[in-house]
Amino acid sequence: MNFNNKLLIFFQKKYGKKISINSKLFIDLGLDSFELVNLINEIEKKFNKKYKPLKFIDFEKINIERFSKLFK
Repeated sequence: MNFNNKLLIFFQKKYGKKISINSKLFIDLGLDSFELVNLINEIEKKFNKKYKPLKFIDFEKINIERFSKLFK
């Protein structure tokens, strides 16, 4: 199973919402900036991936697929 699907299943279990790989993080899941920091920390620990942000990220338009590509 690839990381996109693992992350999608993780979000579905954590937030209990029906989402797809193209769901927007801040709109569909209702995240705020503090929750995002905690979520990134939790993903790094659970999946042993490091978060490598880009120089500029438009978080309003970021979906789960793009978000998963920020982890190496």
